[in-house]
Amino acid sequence: MRSFISPWIAALLYVSLLIAGCASEQFLVRQTDAGFIESNHLLYSSENNRLAKEHVNTDLYFEEINVYINPFVEKDKSTLEIITLGFKIINKPAKDRRVATFNRLGKMTSVAFRLQQGDTIKLAITHQKTDLKANTSYETWSDDRSTDPYATDPGTLASSDVLYSSYEMWETGIILVSSEDFARLANSAIVSCEITGTKNSAVYREADFDETFSANLHSFYLNYIQ
Repeated sequence: MRSFISPWIAALLYVSLLIAGCASEQFLVRQTDAGFIESNHLLYSSENNRLAKEHVNTDLYFEEINVYINPFVEKDKSTLEIITLGFKIINKPAKDRRVATFNRLGKMTSVAFRLQQGDTIKLAITHQKTDLKANTSYETWSDDRSTDPYATDPGTLASSDVLYSSYEMWETGIILVSSEDFARLANSAIVSCEITGTKNSAVYREADFDETFSANLHSFYLNYIQ
């Protein structure tokens, strides 16, 4: 199993990084081949493996804010041998600038999982990117529009209009993992996870994890790796 990401895999993963976790919370696995570039390779990539019930800052809870750690595997189409194995990590701080300020991790550099038996699996994060898509729109609001936290200077607009200024942000990266360590993660109870970034670090305890996170890892392992 190689220890680097090929250019076409990086490109395919980058596209999926931008759409994962956006529309549905259902865990999905997609199959892609490289076409004429490397016709003997397959990529199984997943979406919506939500890490925790709440975000880094547990005082602020919004459905669209969270961290996703989505497994992927690249295989030889003929032999089904594993070529590259890893995770796509996505931090979605918020759509509101003020809220997102508290939930930025910056350039994510590592993630460490602590298992129930006391072992720690620490993995490096590479291919980091930060993407920002700004959105500005007018929407009709009621007379109490000035109390809306997403409104920008509502008093300066027409009585029925409020200017919404928001954006979608992704802090993303790729994590390579060995087959042995993936098996340990998929078949063990994970009691904590720490994500380290250049702006902040986040620690999640067992009670914080989304109830589907470990189940999704185990399912991916059984169906696409084992």
